Amino acid sequence: MIDNKTADAAALLAHDLRTPLSAMRLAAELIGTESLSDRQRERLSLLLQSIDMLSAMTDGMLGADSALVNPAPRTRSVLELIGAAAALFRLPAEQKGLDLTVDSGNISNAVAVSETAAVQRIVNALLDNAVKYTDQGSISLSVSTMRDTEGREMLRLSISDTGCGITSEERARLFQPFMRGEAGRARCKGDGLGLWGVRRWVGELGGELSVESRVGTGSRFEVRLPLSEPAASVCSEPAQERISQQKPPLAGHVLIVDDNMVNRQLMGAMLDAFGLTYEDADSGAAGLAKLGEGRFDVALLDLHMPDMSGIETARRATGMAGKGHAPVFIAVTASPEKVEPDRLREAGIAGLVAKPFRADDLYRVLSAHIHQG
Repeated sequence: MIDNKTADAAALLAHDLRTPLSAMRLAAELIGTESLSDRQRERLSLLLQSIDMLSAMTDGMLGADSALVNPAPRTRSVLELIGAAAALFRLPAEQKGLDLTVDSGNISNAVAVSETAAVQRIVNALLDNAVKYTDQGSISLSVSTMRDTEGREMLRLSISDTGCGITSEERARLFQPFMRGEAGRARCKGDGLGLWGVRRWVGELGGELSVESRVGTGSRFEVRLPLSEPAASVCSEPAQERISQQKPPLAGHVLIVDDNMVNRQLMGAMLDAFGLTYEDADSGAAGLAKLGEGRFDVALLDLHMPDMSGIETARRATGMAGKGHAPVFIAVTASPEKVEPDRLREAGIAGLVAKPFRADDLYRVLSAHIHQG
């Protein structure tokens, strides 16, 4: 049982991770606007997928409803999910001389799963173990559909390797926390939490987990999960398309108010890529001074700053409106789940962008208030 202190510490860690994740994603998207080789673009796409996986995990730790600020489909194509997982582990497999293959059978793109972050973590954990504990040979990931004894349609995921294998005695306690097989301990470091996590996630999704293994021959893990009904909201937009998509340029002058220098630099570079000019301020007080000196179309306000919150900055700036043009205020925060919409509206804030955000998120909010160039 996790006590409140531990849960609070985990939630705080997840919150704090959002800021560097946002910086990583913006930096990666900026790189994507440059001239790259196909191989470089492929690896950049992999980096973006990895960042998005981490972001989904932090949302899960906080219980955040990211749809409030970043609308996303509830279901995801199995083929896309499996493809993303394979791409994530293909490079480390190649570095060990392993052959990683994927067999999707006759599954169509309409076959989908819900709770995609949990399913992604299951597949990632099993592939990670397969690569980690296999020194030579191959790893195969296969996916198919089936009916269980109750007639439910299930997704069957099978991950096989030619690794060190597990004894029958070890299999009996394999899914307990901090437990590792003897052959695995001799080969590499680990904490023994991966398979424990897999069992928990599979159980929470109403699925089944089984393992077959022989020492010196390899292992085969099989996961069976209930399938979602095919829906129009199935996500099928690869990261490669997101980073290469061109958008009409915008025209306007923006003020960035954020106490984090890296955030200001990256948001500024993104605004520049959109065709916008900008200035920045490292505090609410400095932001108010800038607003009093110049004319801005939009002000991006970090909600959590040490001297003055973004909400208080917007309130004071609105009171100064009689002295000049009042910009449109957009809030930027790593804690969207704690935002009270009424408080934003009362302060005159018209929009919200949550960290870590994509360039698409920022562009979408800005384009609602700034004309195209």
